[in-house]
Amino acid sequence: MNNDDQGQKPTELWGPDLRKFTGRVAIALALLALFPTLLALLTSPPAFTLGHQLNVDDHMVYAAWMKQAAEGKFLFNNRFATEPQPGLTIHLYFLVLGWISVVIGQLWTTTLARVGFSILFVWMLAKFLSRFDLSPLAIRLGIIIATTGAGFGYLYWQPFGKEFVNKTSFGASLFGGWIPIDVWQPEAFVFPSMLTNSLFMVSLCLILFVLKSVVDAQKSWLAVLPGAGAMFLLMNIHSYDVLLLSLILVGFLAASLVSKQATGAWVTRAICIGLGAIPSAAWFLFVLSRDPVFRERAETLTFSPTFQQLFGGILPLAILAGFAFFSGLPRLDEDPKTRQRMLVGGGGALLLILSLFFGSSGADPGKYFLSASAFVGVLLLACGSVALMAKKDLLWNLLWAWAMIGLVAPYFPGLFQRKLAMALAIPWAILAAIGLASLIQQRVKTSQHLAASVAAILLGLTSIFWLQREILLIRNNVSSTTVHAITYSQEVRQLLDRLDQEPGRVVVLAPPGVPQPQEGNLGFTTPLVPDLNPVISGLVGAYTYAGHWSETPNYNRKRNEVSQFFLGSDGRGDGELLRKSRATHIVGWVPGLGLRDHSNLGEVIYQGQQWVLIRIRR
Repeated sequence: MNNDDQGQKPTELWGPDLRKFTGRVAIALALLALFPTLLALLTSPPAFTLGHQLNVDDHMVYAAWMKQAAEGKFLFNNRFATEPQPGLTIHLYFLVLGWISVVIGQLWTTTLARVGFSILFVWMLAKFLSRFDLSPLAIRLGIIIATTGAGFGYLYWQPFGKEFVNKTSFGASLFGGWIPIDVWQPEAFVFPSMLTNSLFMVSLCLILFVLKSVVDAQKSWLAVLPGAGAMFLLMNIHSYDVLLLSLILVGFLAASLVSKQATGAWVTRAICIGLGAIPSAAWFLFVLSRDPVFRERAETLTFSPTFQQLFGGILPLAILAGFAFFSGLPRLDEDPKTRQRMLVGGGGALLLILSLFFGSSGADPGKYFLSASAFVGVLLLACGSVALMAKKDLLWNLLWAWAMIGLVAPYFPGLFQRKLAMALAIPWAILAAIGLASLIQQRVKTSQHLAASVAAILLGLTSIFWLQREILLIRNNVSSTTVHAITYSQEVRQLLDRLDQEPGRVVVLAPPGVPQPQEGNLGFTTPLVPDLNPVISGLVGAYTYAGHWSETPNYNRKRNEVSQFFLGSDGRGDGELLRKSRATHIVGWVPGLGLRDHSNLGEVIYQGQQWVLIRIRR
């Protein structure tokens, strides 16, 4: 990467060959991402499938918003909580998907959105990389590795959980007993996001668009309005990413100042792009102040993994990124001062990474790793290392700012901090591609494409395992949550349809899920009792008392109360629970299956072979 002051060059690389290559990669990845859904559809008849294998309960939150949008609502409320709420939530992405779902249904709407934004992301990434002074091999490797690359997770793969089952393995000792994030955290990687969540893919597209807009704003105001629009939308649909981008751009600014590329006009334009997030942020704060249910949801503690887990998820990418660093140093006889400064910065970055890695040994992923003051100190050190590594190359400065700040951001001592690992692998993967291309071009005189293909496959093996897990979950009919099924019988479909016909505000009590472990630490299979609560809220739009671990206030307490209601023997607390929950309906088991019969509490309005729907008597 040896760019001029502008950091861009004519788009001659974005020619027919690269367009054809990009199209093939995009279509291939989209088809792979589509395959699990098609498999579930083909193997589920006469039942129906939800179309999601990972974190079914989260997808049902999105489905509940889409259901409300399909009913003509613009402001949403939380269908996983029965407490009074003003209903002020605006989510523009699922609002539009809800409108589309009226025509083609929820399953196909979310699936086609996921596939469509996957294709768009690959195309945007290729066009972005082709603007800079990279070799054709580096660009092609960048496209492939950024979309499929991950860590060594395939060596320690397990389909469930975040903790090593085999505590004596080398990986368990290396990563502190916790599985690296490339095994279980999809939003940090591109292909797992393609497989699992359209919201992640549209957010990745917006992140890339904002960064492109900031680069373009160096020379023109034309990029400001589109960039600000992307920030507005990103703050509305995936607000954590705005904080992440802000931190990354602070590092990018530090590098631009040291490389003497920053100008007052450019900084002003970049700030104007960032200001686009203010209207969405203001509405977020307004809802936070007026809606206690939303506020309690927003205060859910979701801690980041240990730094050993985090860095383990990108370890091979980081190693190759080191080769990119050395290949990007100016020659000693050309610019010795810049070379020396960059070496100091690279050494500082390595020292910071090693300090965090070994400093997190024994850390508890259920607690904050860094205090507020410690986080500020680590962030400043990361920005300092990025600044020292800077040179007159916009892509170089941006990638290293993104990579280093991306490692630190997930330890921002705030709520839902784990979400700040979004897109973590992308800059490291692009740097890895640049380093790999440099190695191949310097050392491999023949069969360079073969060497590149083998390396890309090795770096993408974990993505193959993600696809394999999706197929496994479909075959076993169990979500990664262990308590939610993926496909359901026609009886459940009929029960949901009957419940959907009930007038007024419908509040449902349904049994919490009961997982079914497999023998020999092989994971889980179809739940003994599937948790229908999130399915009811998502597909019917009814309120559930204990529906979702983070959307439902005091979820654990409520889940225990509902478990006692369905599994207890005396029924002495039934009246109190019915009063507190404001329940109007019960989804229970058919009498005679050896479990509690609640038909005496109201009128049975649907009865199948396993499930019964009761309208509670008032």
